[in-house]
Amino acid sequence: MSDVRVTAARAVVAILVALAAAFSGVAVVALGLLHPELAIPALALWFFIAMARRAYVAAAFWLAACLLTREDAGLHVFPLLILWAAVLWWRLRSVSPDVKWLLRFALAALGYSVVAFVAKHVCFPAGDVLARSYLGSPPLHHVTMHFILGRLHFYLIERSYVMLPMLVSFIWAAISRNPLVPLGYVAALPRLMLSMLAVHSTPGELGYYYGFPFWLSLAWPLVAVRVWHRKDGPPNQRWPYALMLLLSLVGWHWNRVVIFPLEKTPFGDSPFVYNDTLRDRARVHEFADYFLAHSPLFGTTAFDQAVFGLLIDHVDRTTWLDPPGSSQPPETVIYFDHAYEWQSYVLPLLRSGLYRCVYAMPETRIRLATRDPLSNDLPAPMPMFLIASPPGTECQ
Repeated sequence: MSDVRVTAARAVVAILVALAAAFSGVAVVALGLLHPELAIPALALWFFIAMARRAYVAAAFWLAACLLTREDAGLHVFPLLILWAAVLWWRLRSVSPDVKWLLRFALAALGYSVVAFVAKHVCFPAGDVLARSYLGSPPLHHVTMHFILGRLHFYLIERSYVMLPMLVSFIWAAISRNPLVPLGYVAALPRLMLSMLAVHSTPGELGYYYGFPFWLSLAWPLVAVRVWHRKDGPPNQRWPYALMLLLSLVGWHWNRVVIFPLEKTPFGDSPFVYNDTLRDRARVHEFADYFLAHSPLFGTTAFDQAVFGLLIDHVDRTTWLDPPGSSQPPETVIYFDHAYEWQSYVLPLLRSGLYRCVYAMPETRIRLATRDPLSNDLPAPMPMFLIASPPGTECQ
């Protein structure tokens, strides 16, 4: 049972904290590309709350739900559990029952992820996201001092909603003498280092959902002050958490000061309302069906990852859009406007002058860039219309 009495005032504060965390920079930026990883910090938080209350059956349930979200979920839970156990061991100078439970769950989380990654490699040997998005080929060939300093500068300016709350957590821990407070950020540092070295700009800049581990880091201090009981002096103060939340709600983004709860996503949507309608989804599937029925008439075609996901049962990885200059450009590029690979892959191709025509699927963000006008052999009604072409060209 909880020893905290729920009052109206506490309920209001809890709702405000939840809303602030839900519309923090990490959350709002993630809305640009919704992904299952966003469930990992939410489910992990429920797991840690159960652990703080020593409700181990409930903790096992929430950990299982978290691990089933994705194969790497255990790698985000494991370091925080190990750090938590280490701090308790250091404080008590003994392996207490709490430490034993933390270590058991840590081994379970790590073991699950190891088995899941091995199974993934055996069953899907071509799905090497680590090399494609992070290490590059050959590994780390792109990493220079200038590259690292550029990433660090980007984090300090454009990702202040991560870096400033992290700094506050360390200061708060020093003042309150609670070493648990910053562990959420300490546990995420390996992920931050990997992102800093990433060859792909989106994970490297913590774009879209890639900053999700820091959503858990932002929530963790409330668990830390709940479980750390002072042996002397005043009780743990929670007011510094308000400063962490404030710093996560405002920042410098897209070359201007932003208040993230009021900021629109890259697609122009409000973070308060996800307005992807059923009609829009129907038009997306209408295009997918049309393309699959007449794909030879589009010539050699490459897809960004968003479109590839729509057609995943009918295409293979050879149709993925490659980095500019790494292979022969396809005759047709199909992509989502301003989506995951827009800045790094699509925009350089459009600026290359190779593609004379750009078509749009009405009421969707699907775009087609073609070297020549689409074939007259395509049967009507063709669900695209021309939106841009250089002067003097004729596109149909």
